[in-house]
Amino acid sequence: GRGLAQDSAPRASLEVPRALPMGLHVRVTPRAKRAAVERLADGGLRVRVTQPPEDGRANAAVIELVAAHFGVPRRAVTIVRGAASRQKLIEIRDG
Repeated sequence: GRGLAQDSAPRASLEVPRALPMGLHVRVTPRAKRAAVERLADGGLRVRVTQPPEDGRANAAVIELVAAHFGVPRRAVTIVRGAASRQKLIEIRDG
């Protein structure tokens, strides 16, 4: 049904809309085997990074991966809430 349609949505549906800034709820998995960005059923993202959550390394990797995924510069991506948590609120602004 409806869940299947969301899961099979093309990657283009994740592009940043022109209405910026926008906020995204992100679930982070540090020390993953591979880096990846995945869409969740609730509209948020799961971001897997290979770096450990030490000295801000995982947060830096999240910012870099999200920026590359949406095609915006790293400076346009900010962690608004949850810097020390796996659940984060990320803002994407115009670059």
